[in-house]
Amino acid sequence: MKPTAKIKLGLHATGGSVIVDGLDIASQLTAVTVHSEAGRGTEAEVRFRVAETEFQTAVRVDDCTRAALLKLGWTPPAEEGKPQPTCP
Repeated sequence: MKPTAKIKLGLHATGGSVIVDGLDIASQLTAVTVHSEAGRGTEAEVRFRVAETEFQTAVRVDDCTRAALLKLGWTPPAEEGKPQPTCP
């Protein structure tokens, strides 16, 4: 099931809530930025404080960024069968 989010902003930085899958996480956020463009939908960016956490994530870069990092001396993790990128 896709996570759901509901954002209610208060006036002048007072009140409001950010509900994700039924849990209000507003007290853990440091900022919420909402951008809406006609015909393009609405995007929300949230910033939150991290006290102590442990997680794993994947970092993806496009081929041109990867090529630039390689030229700067970056050693990527082992990737079998990945061809070297060619960029303009």
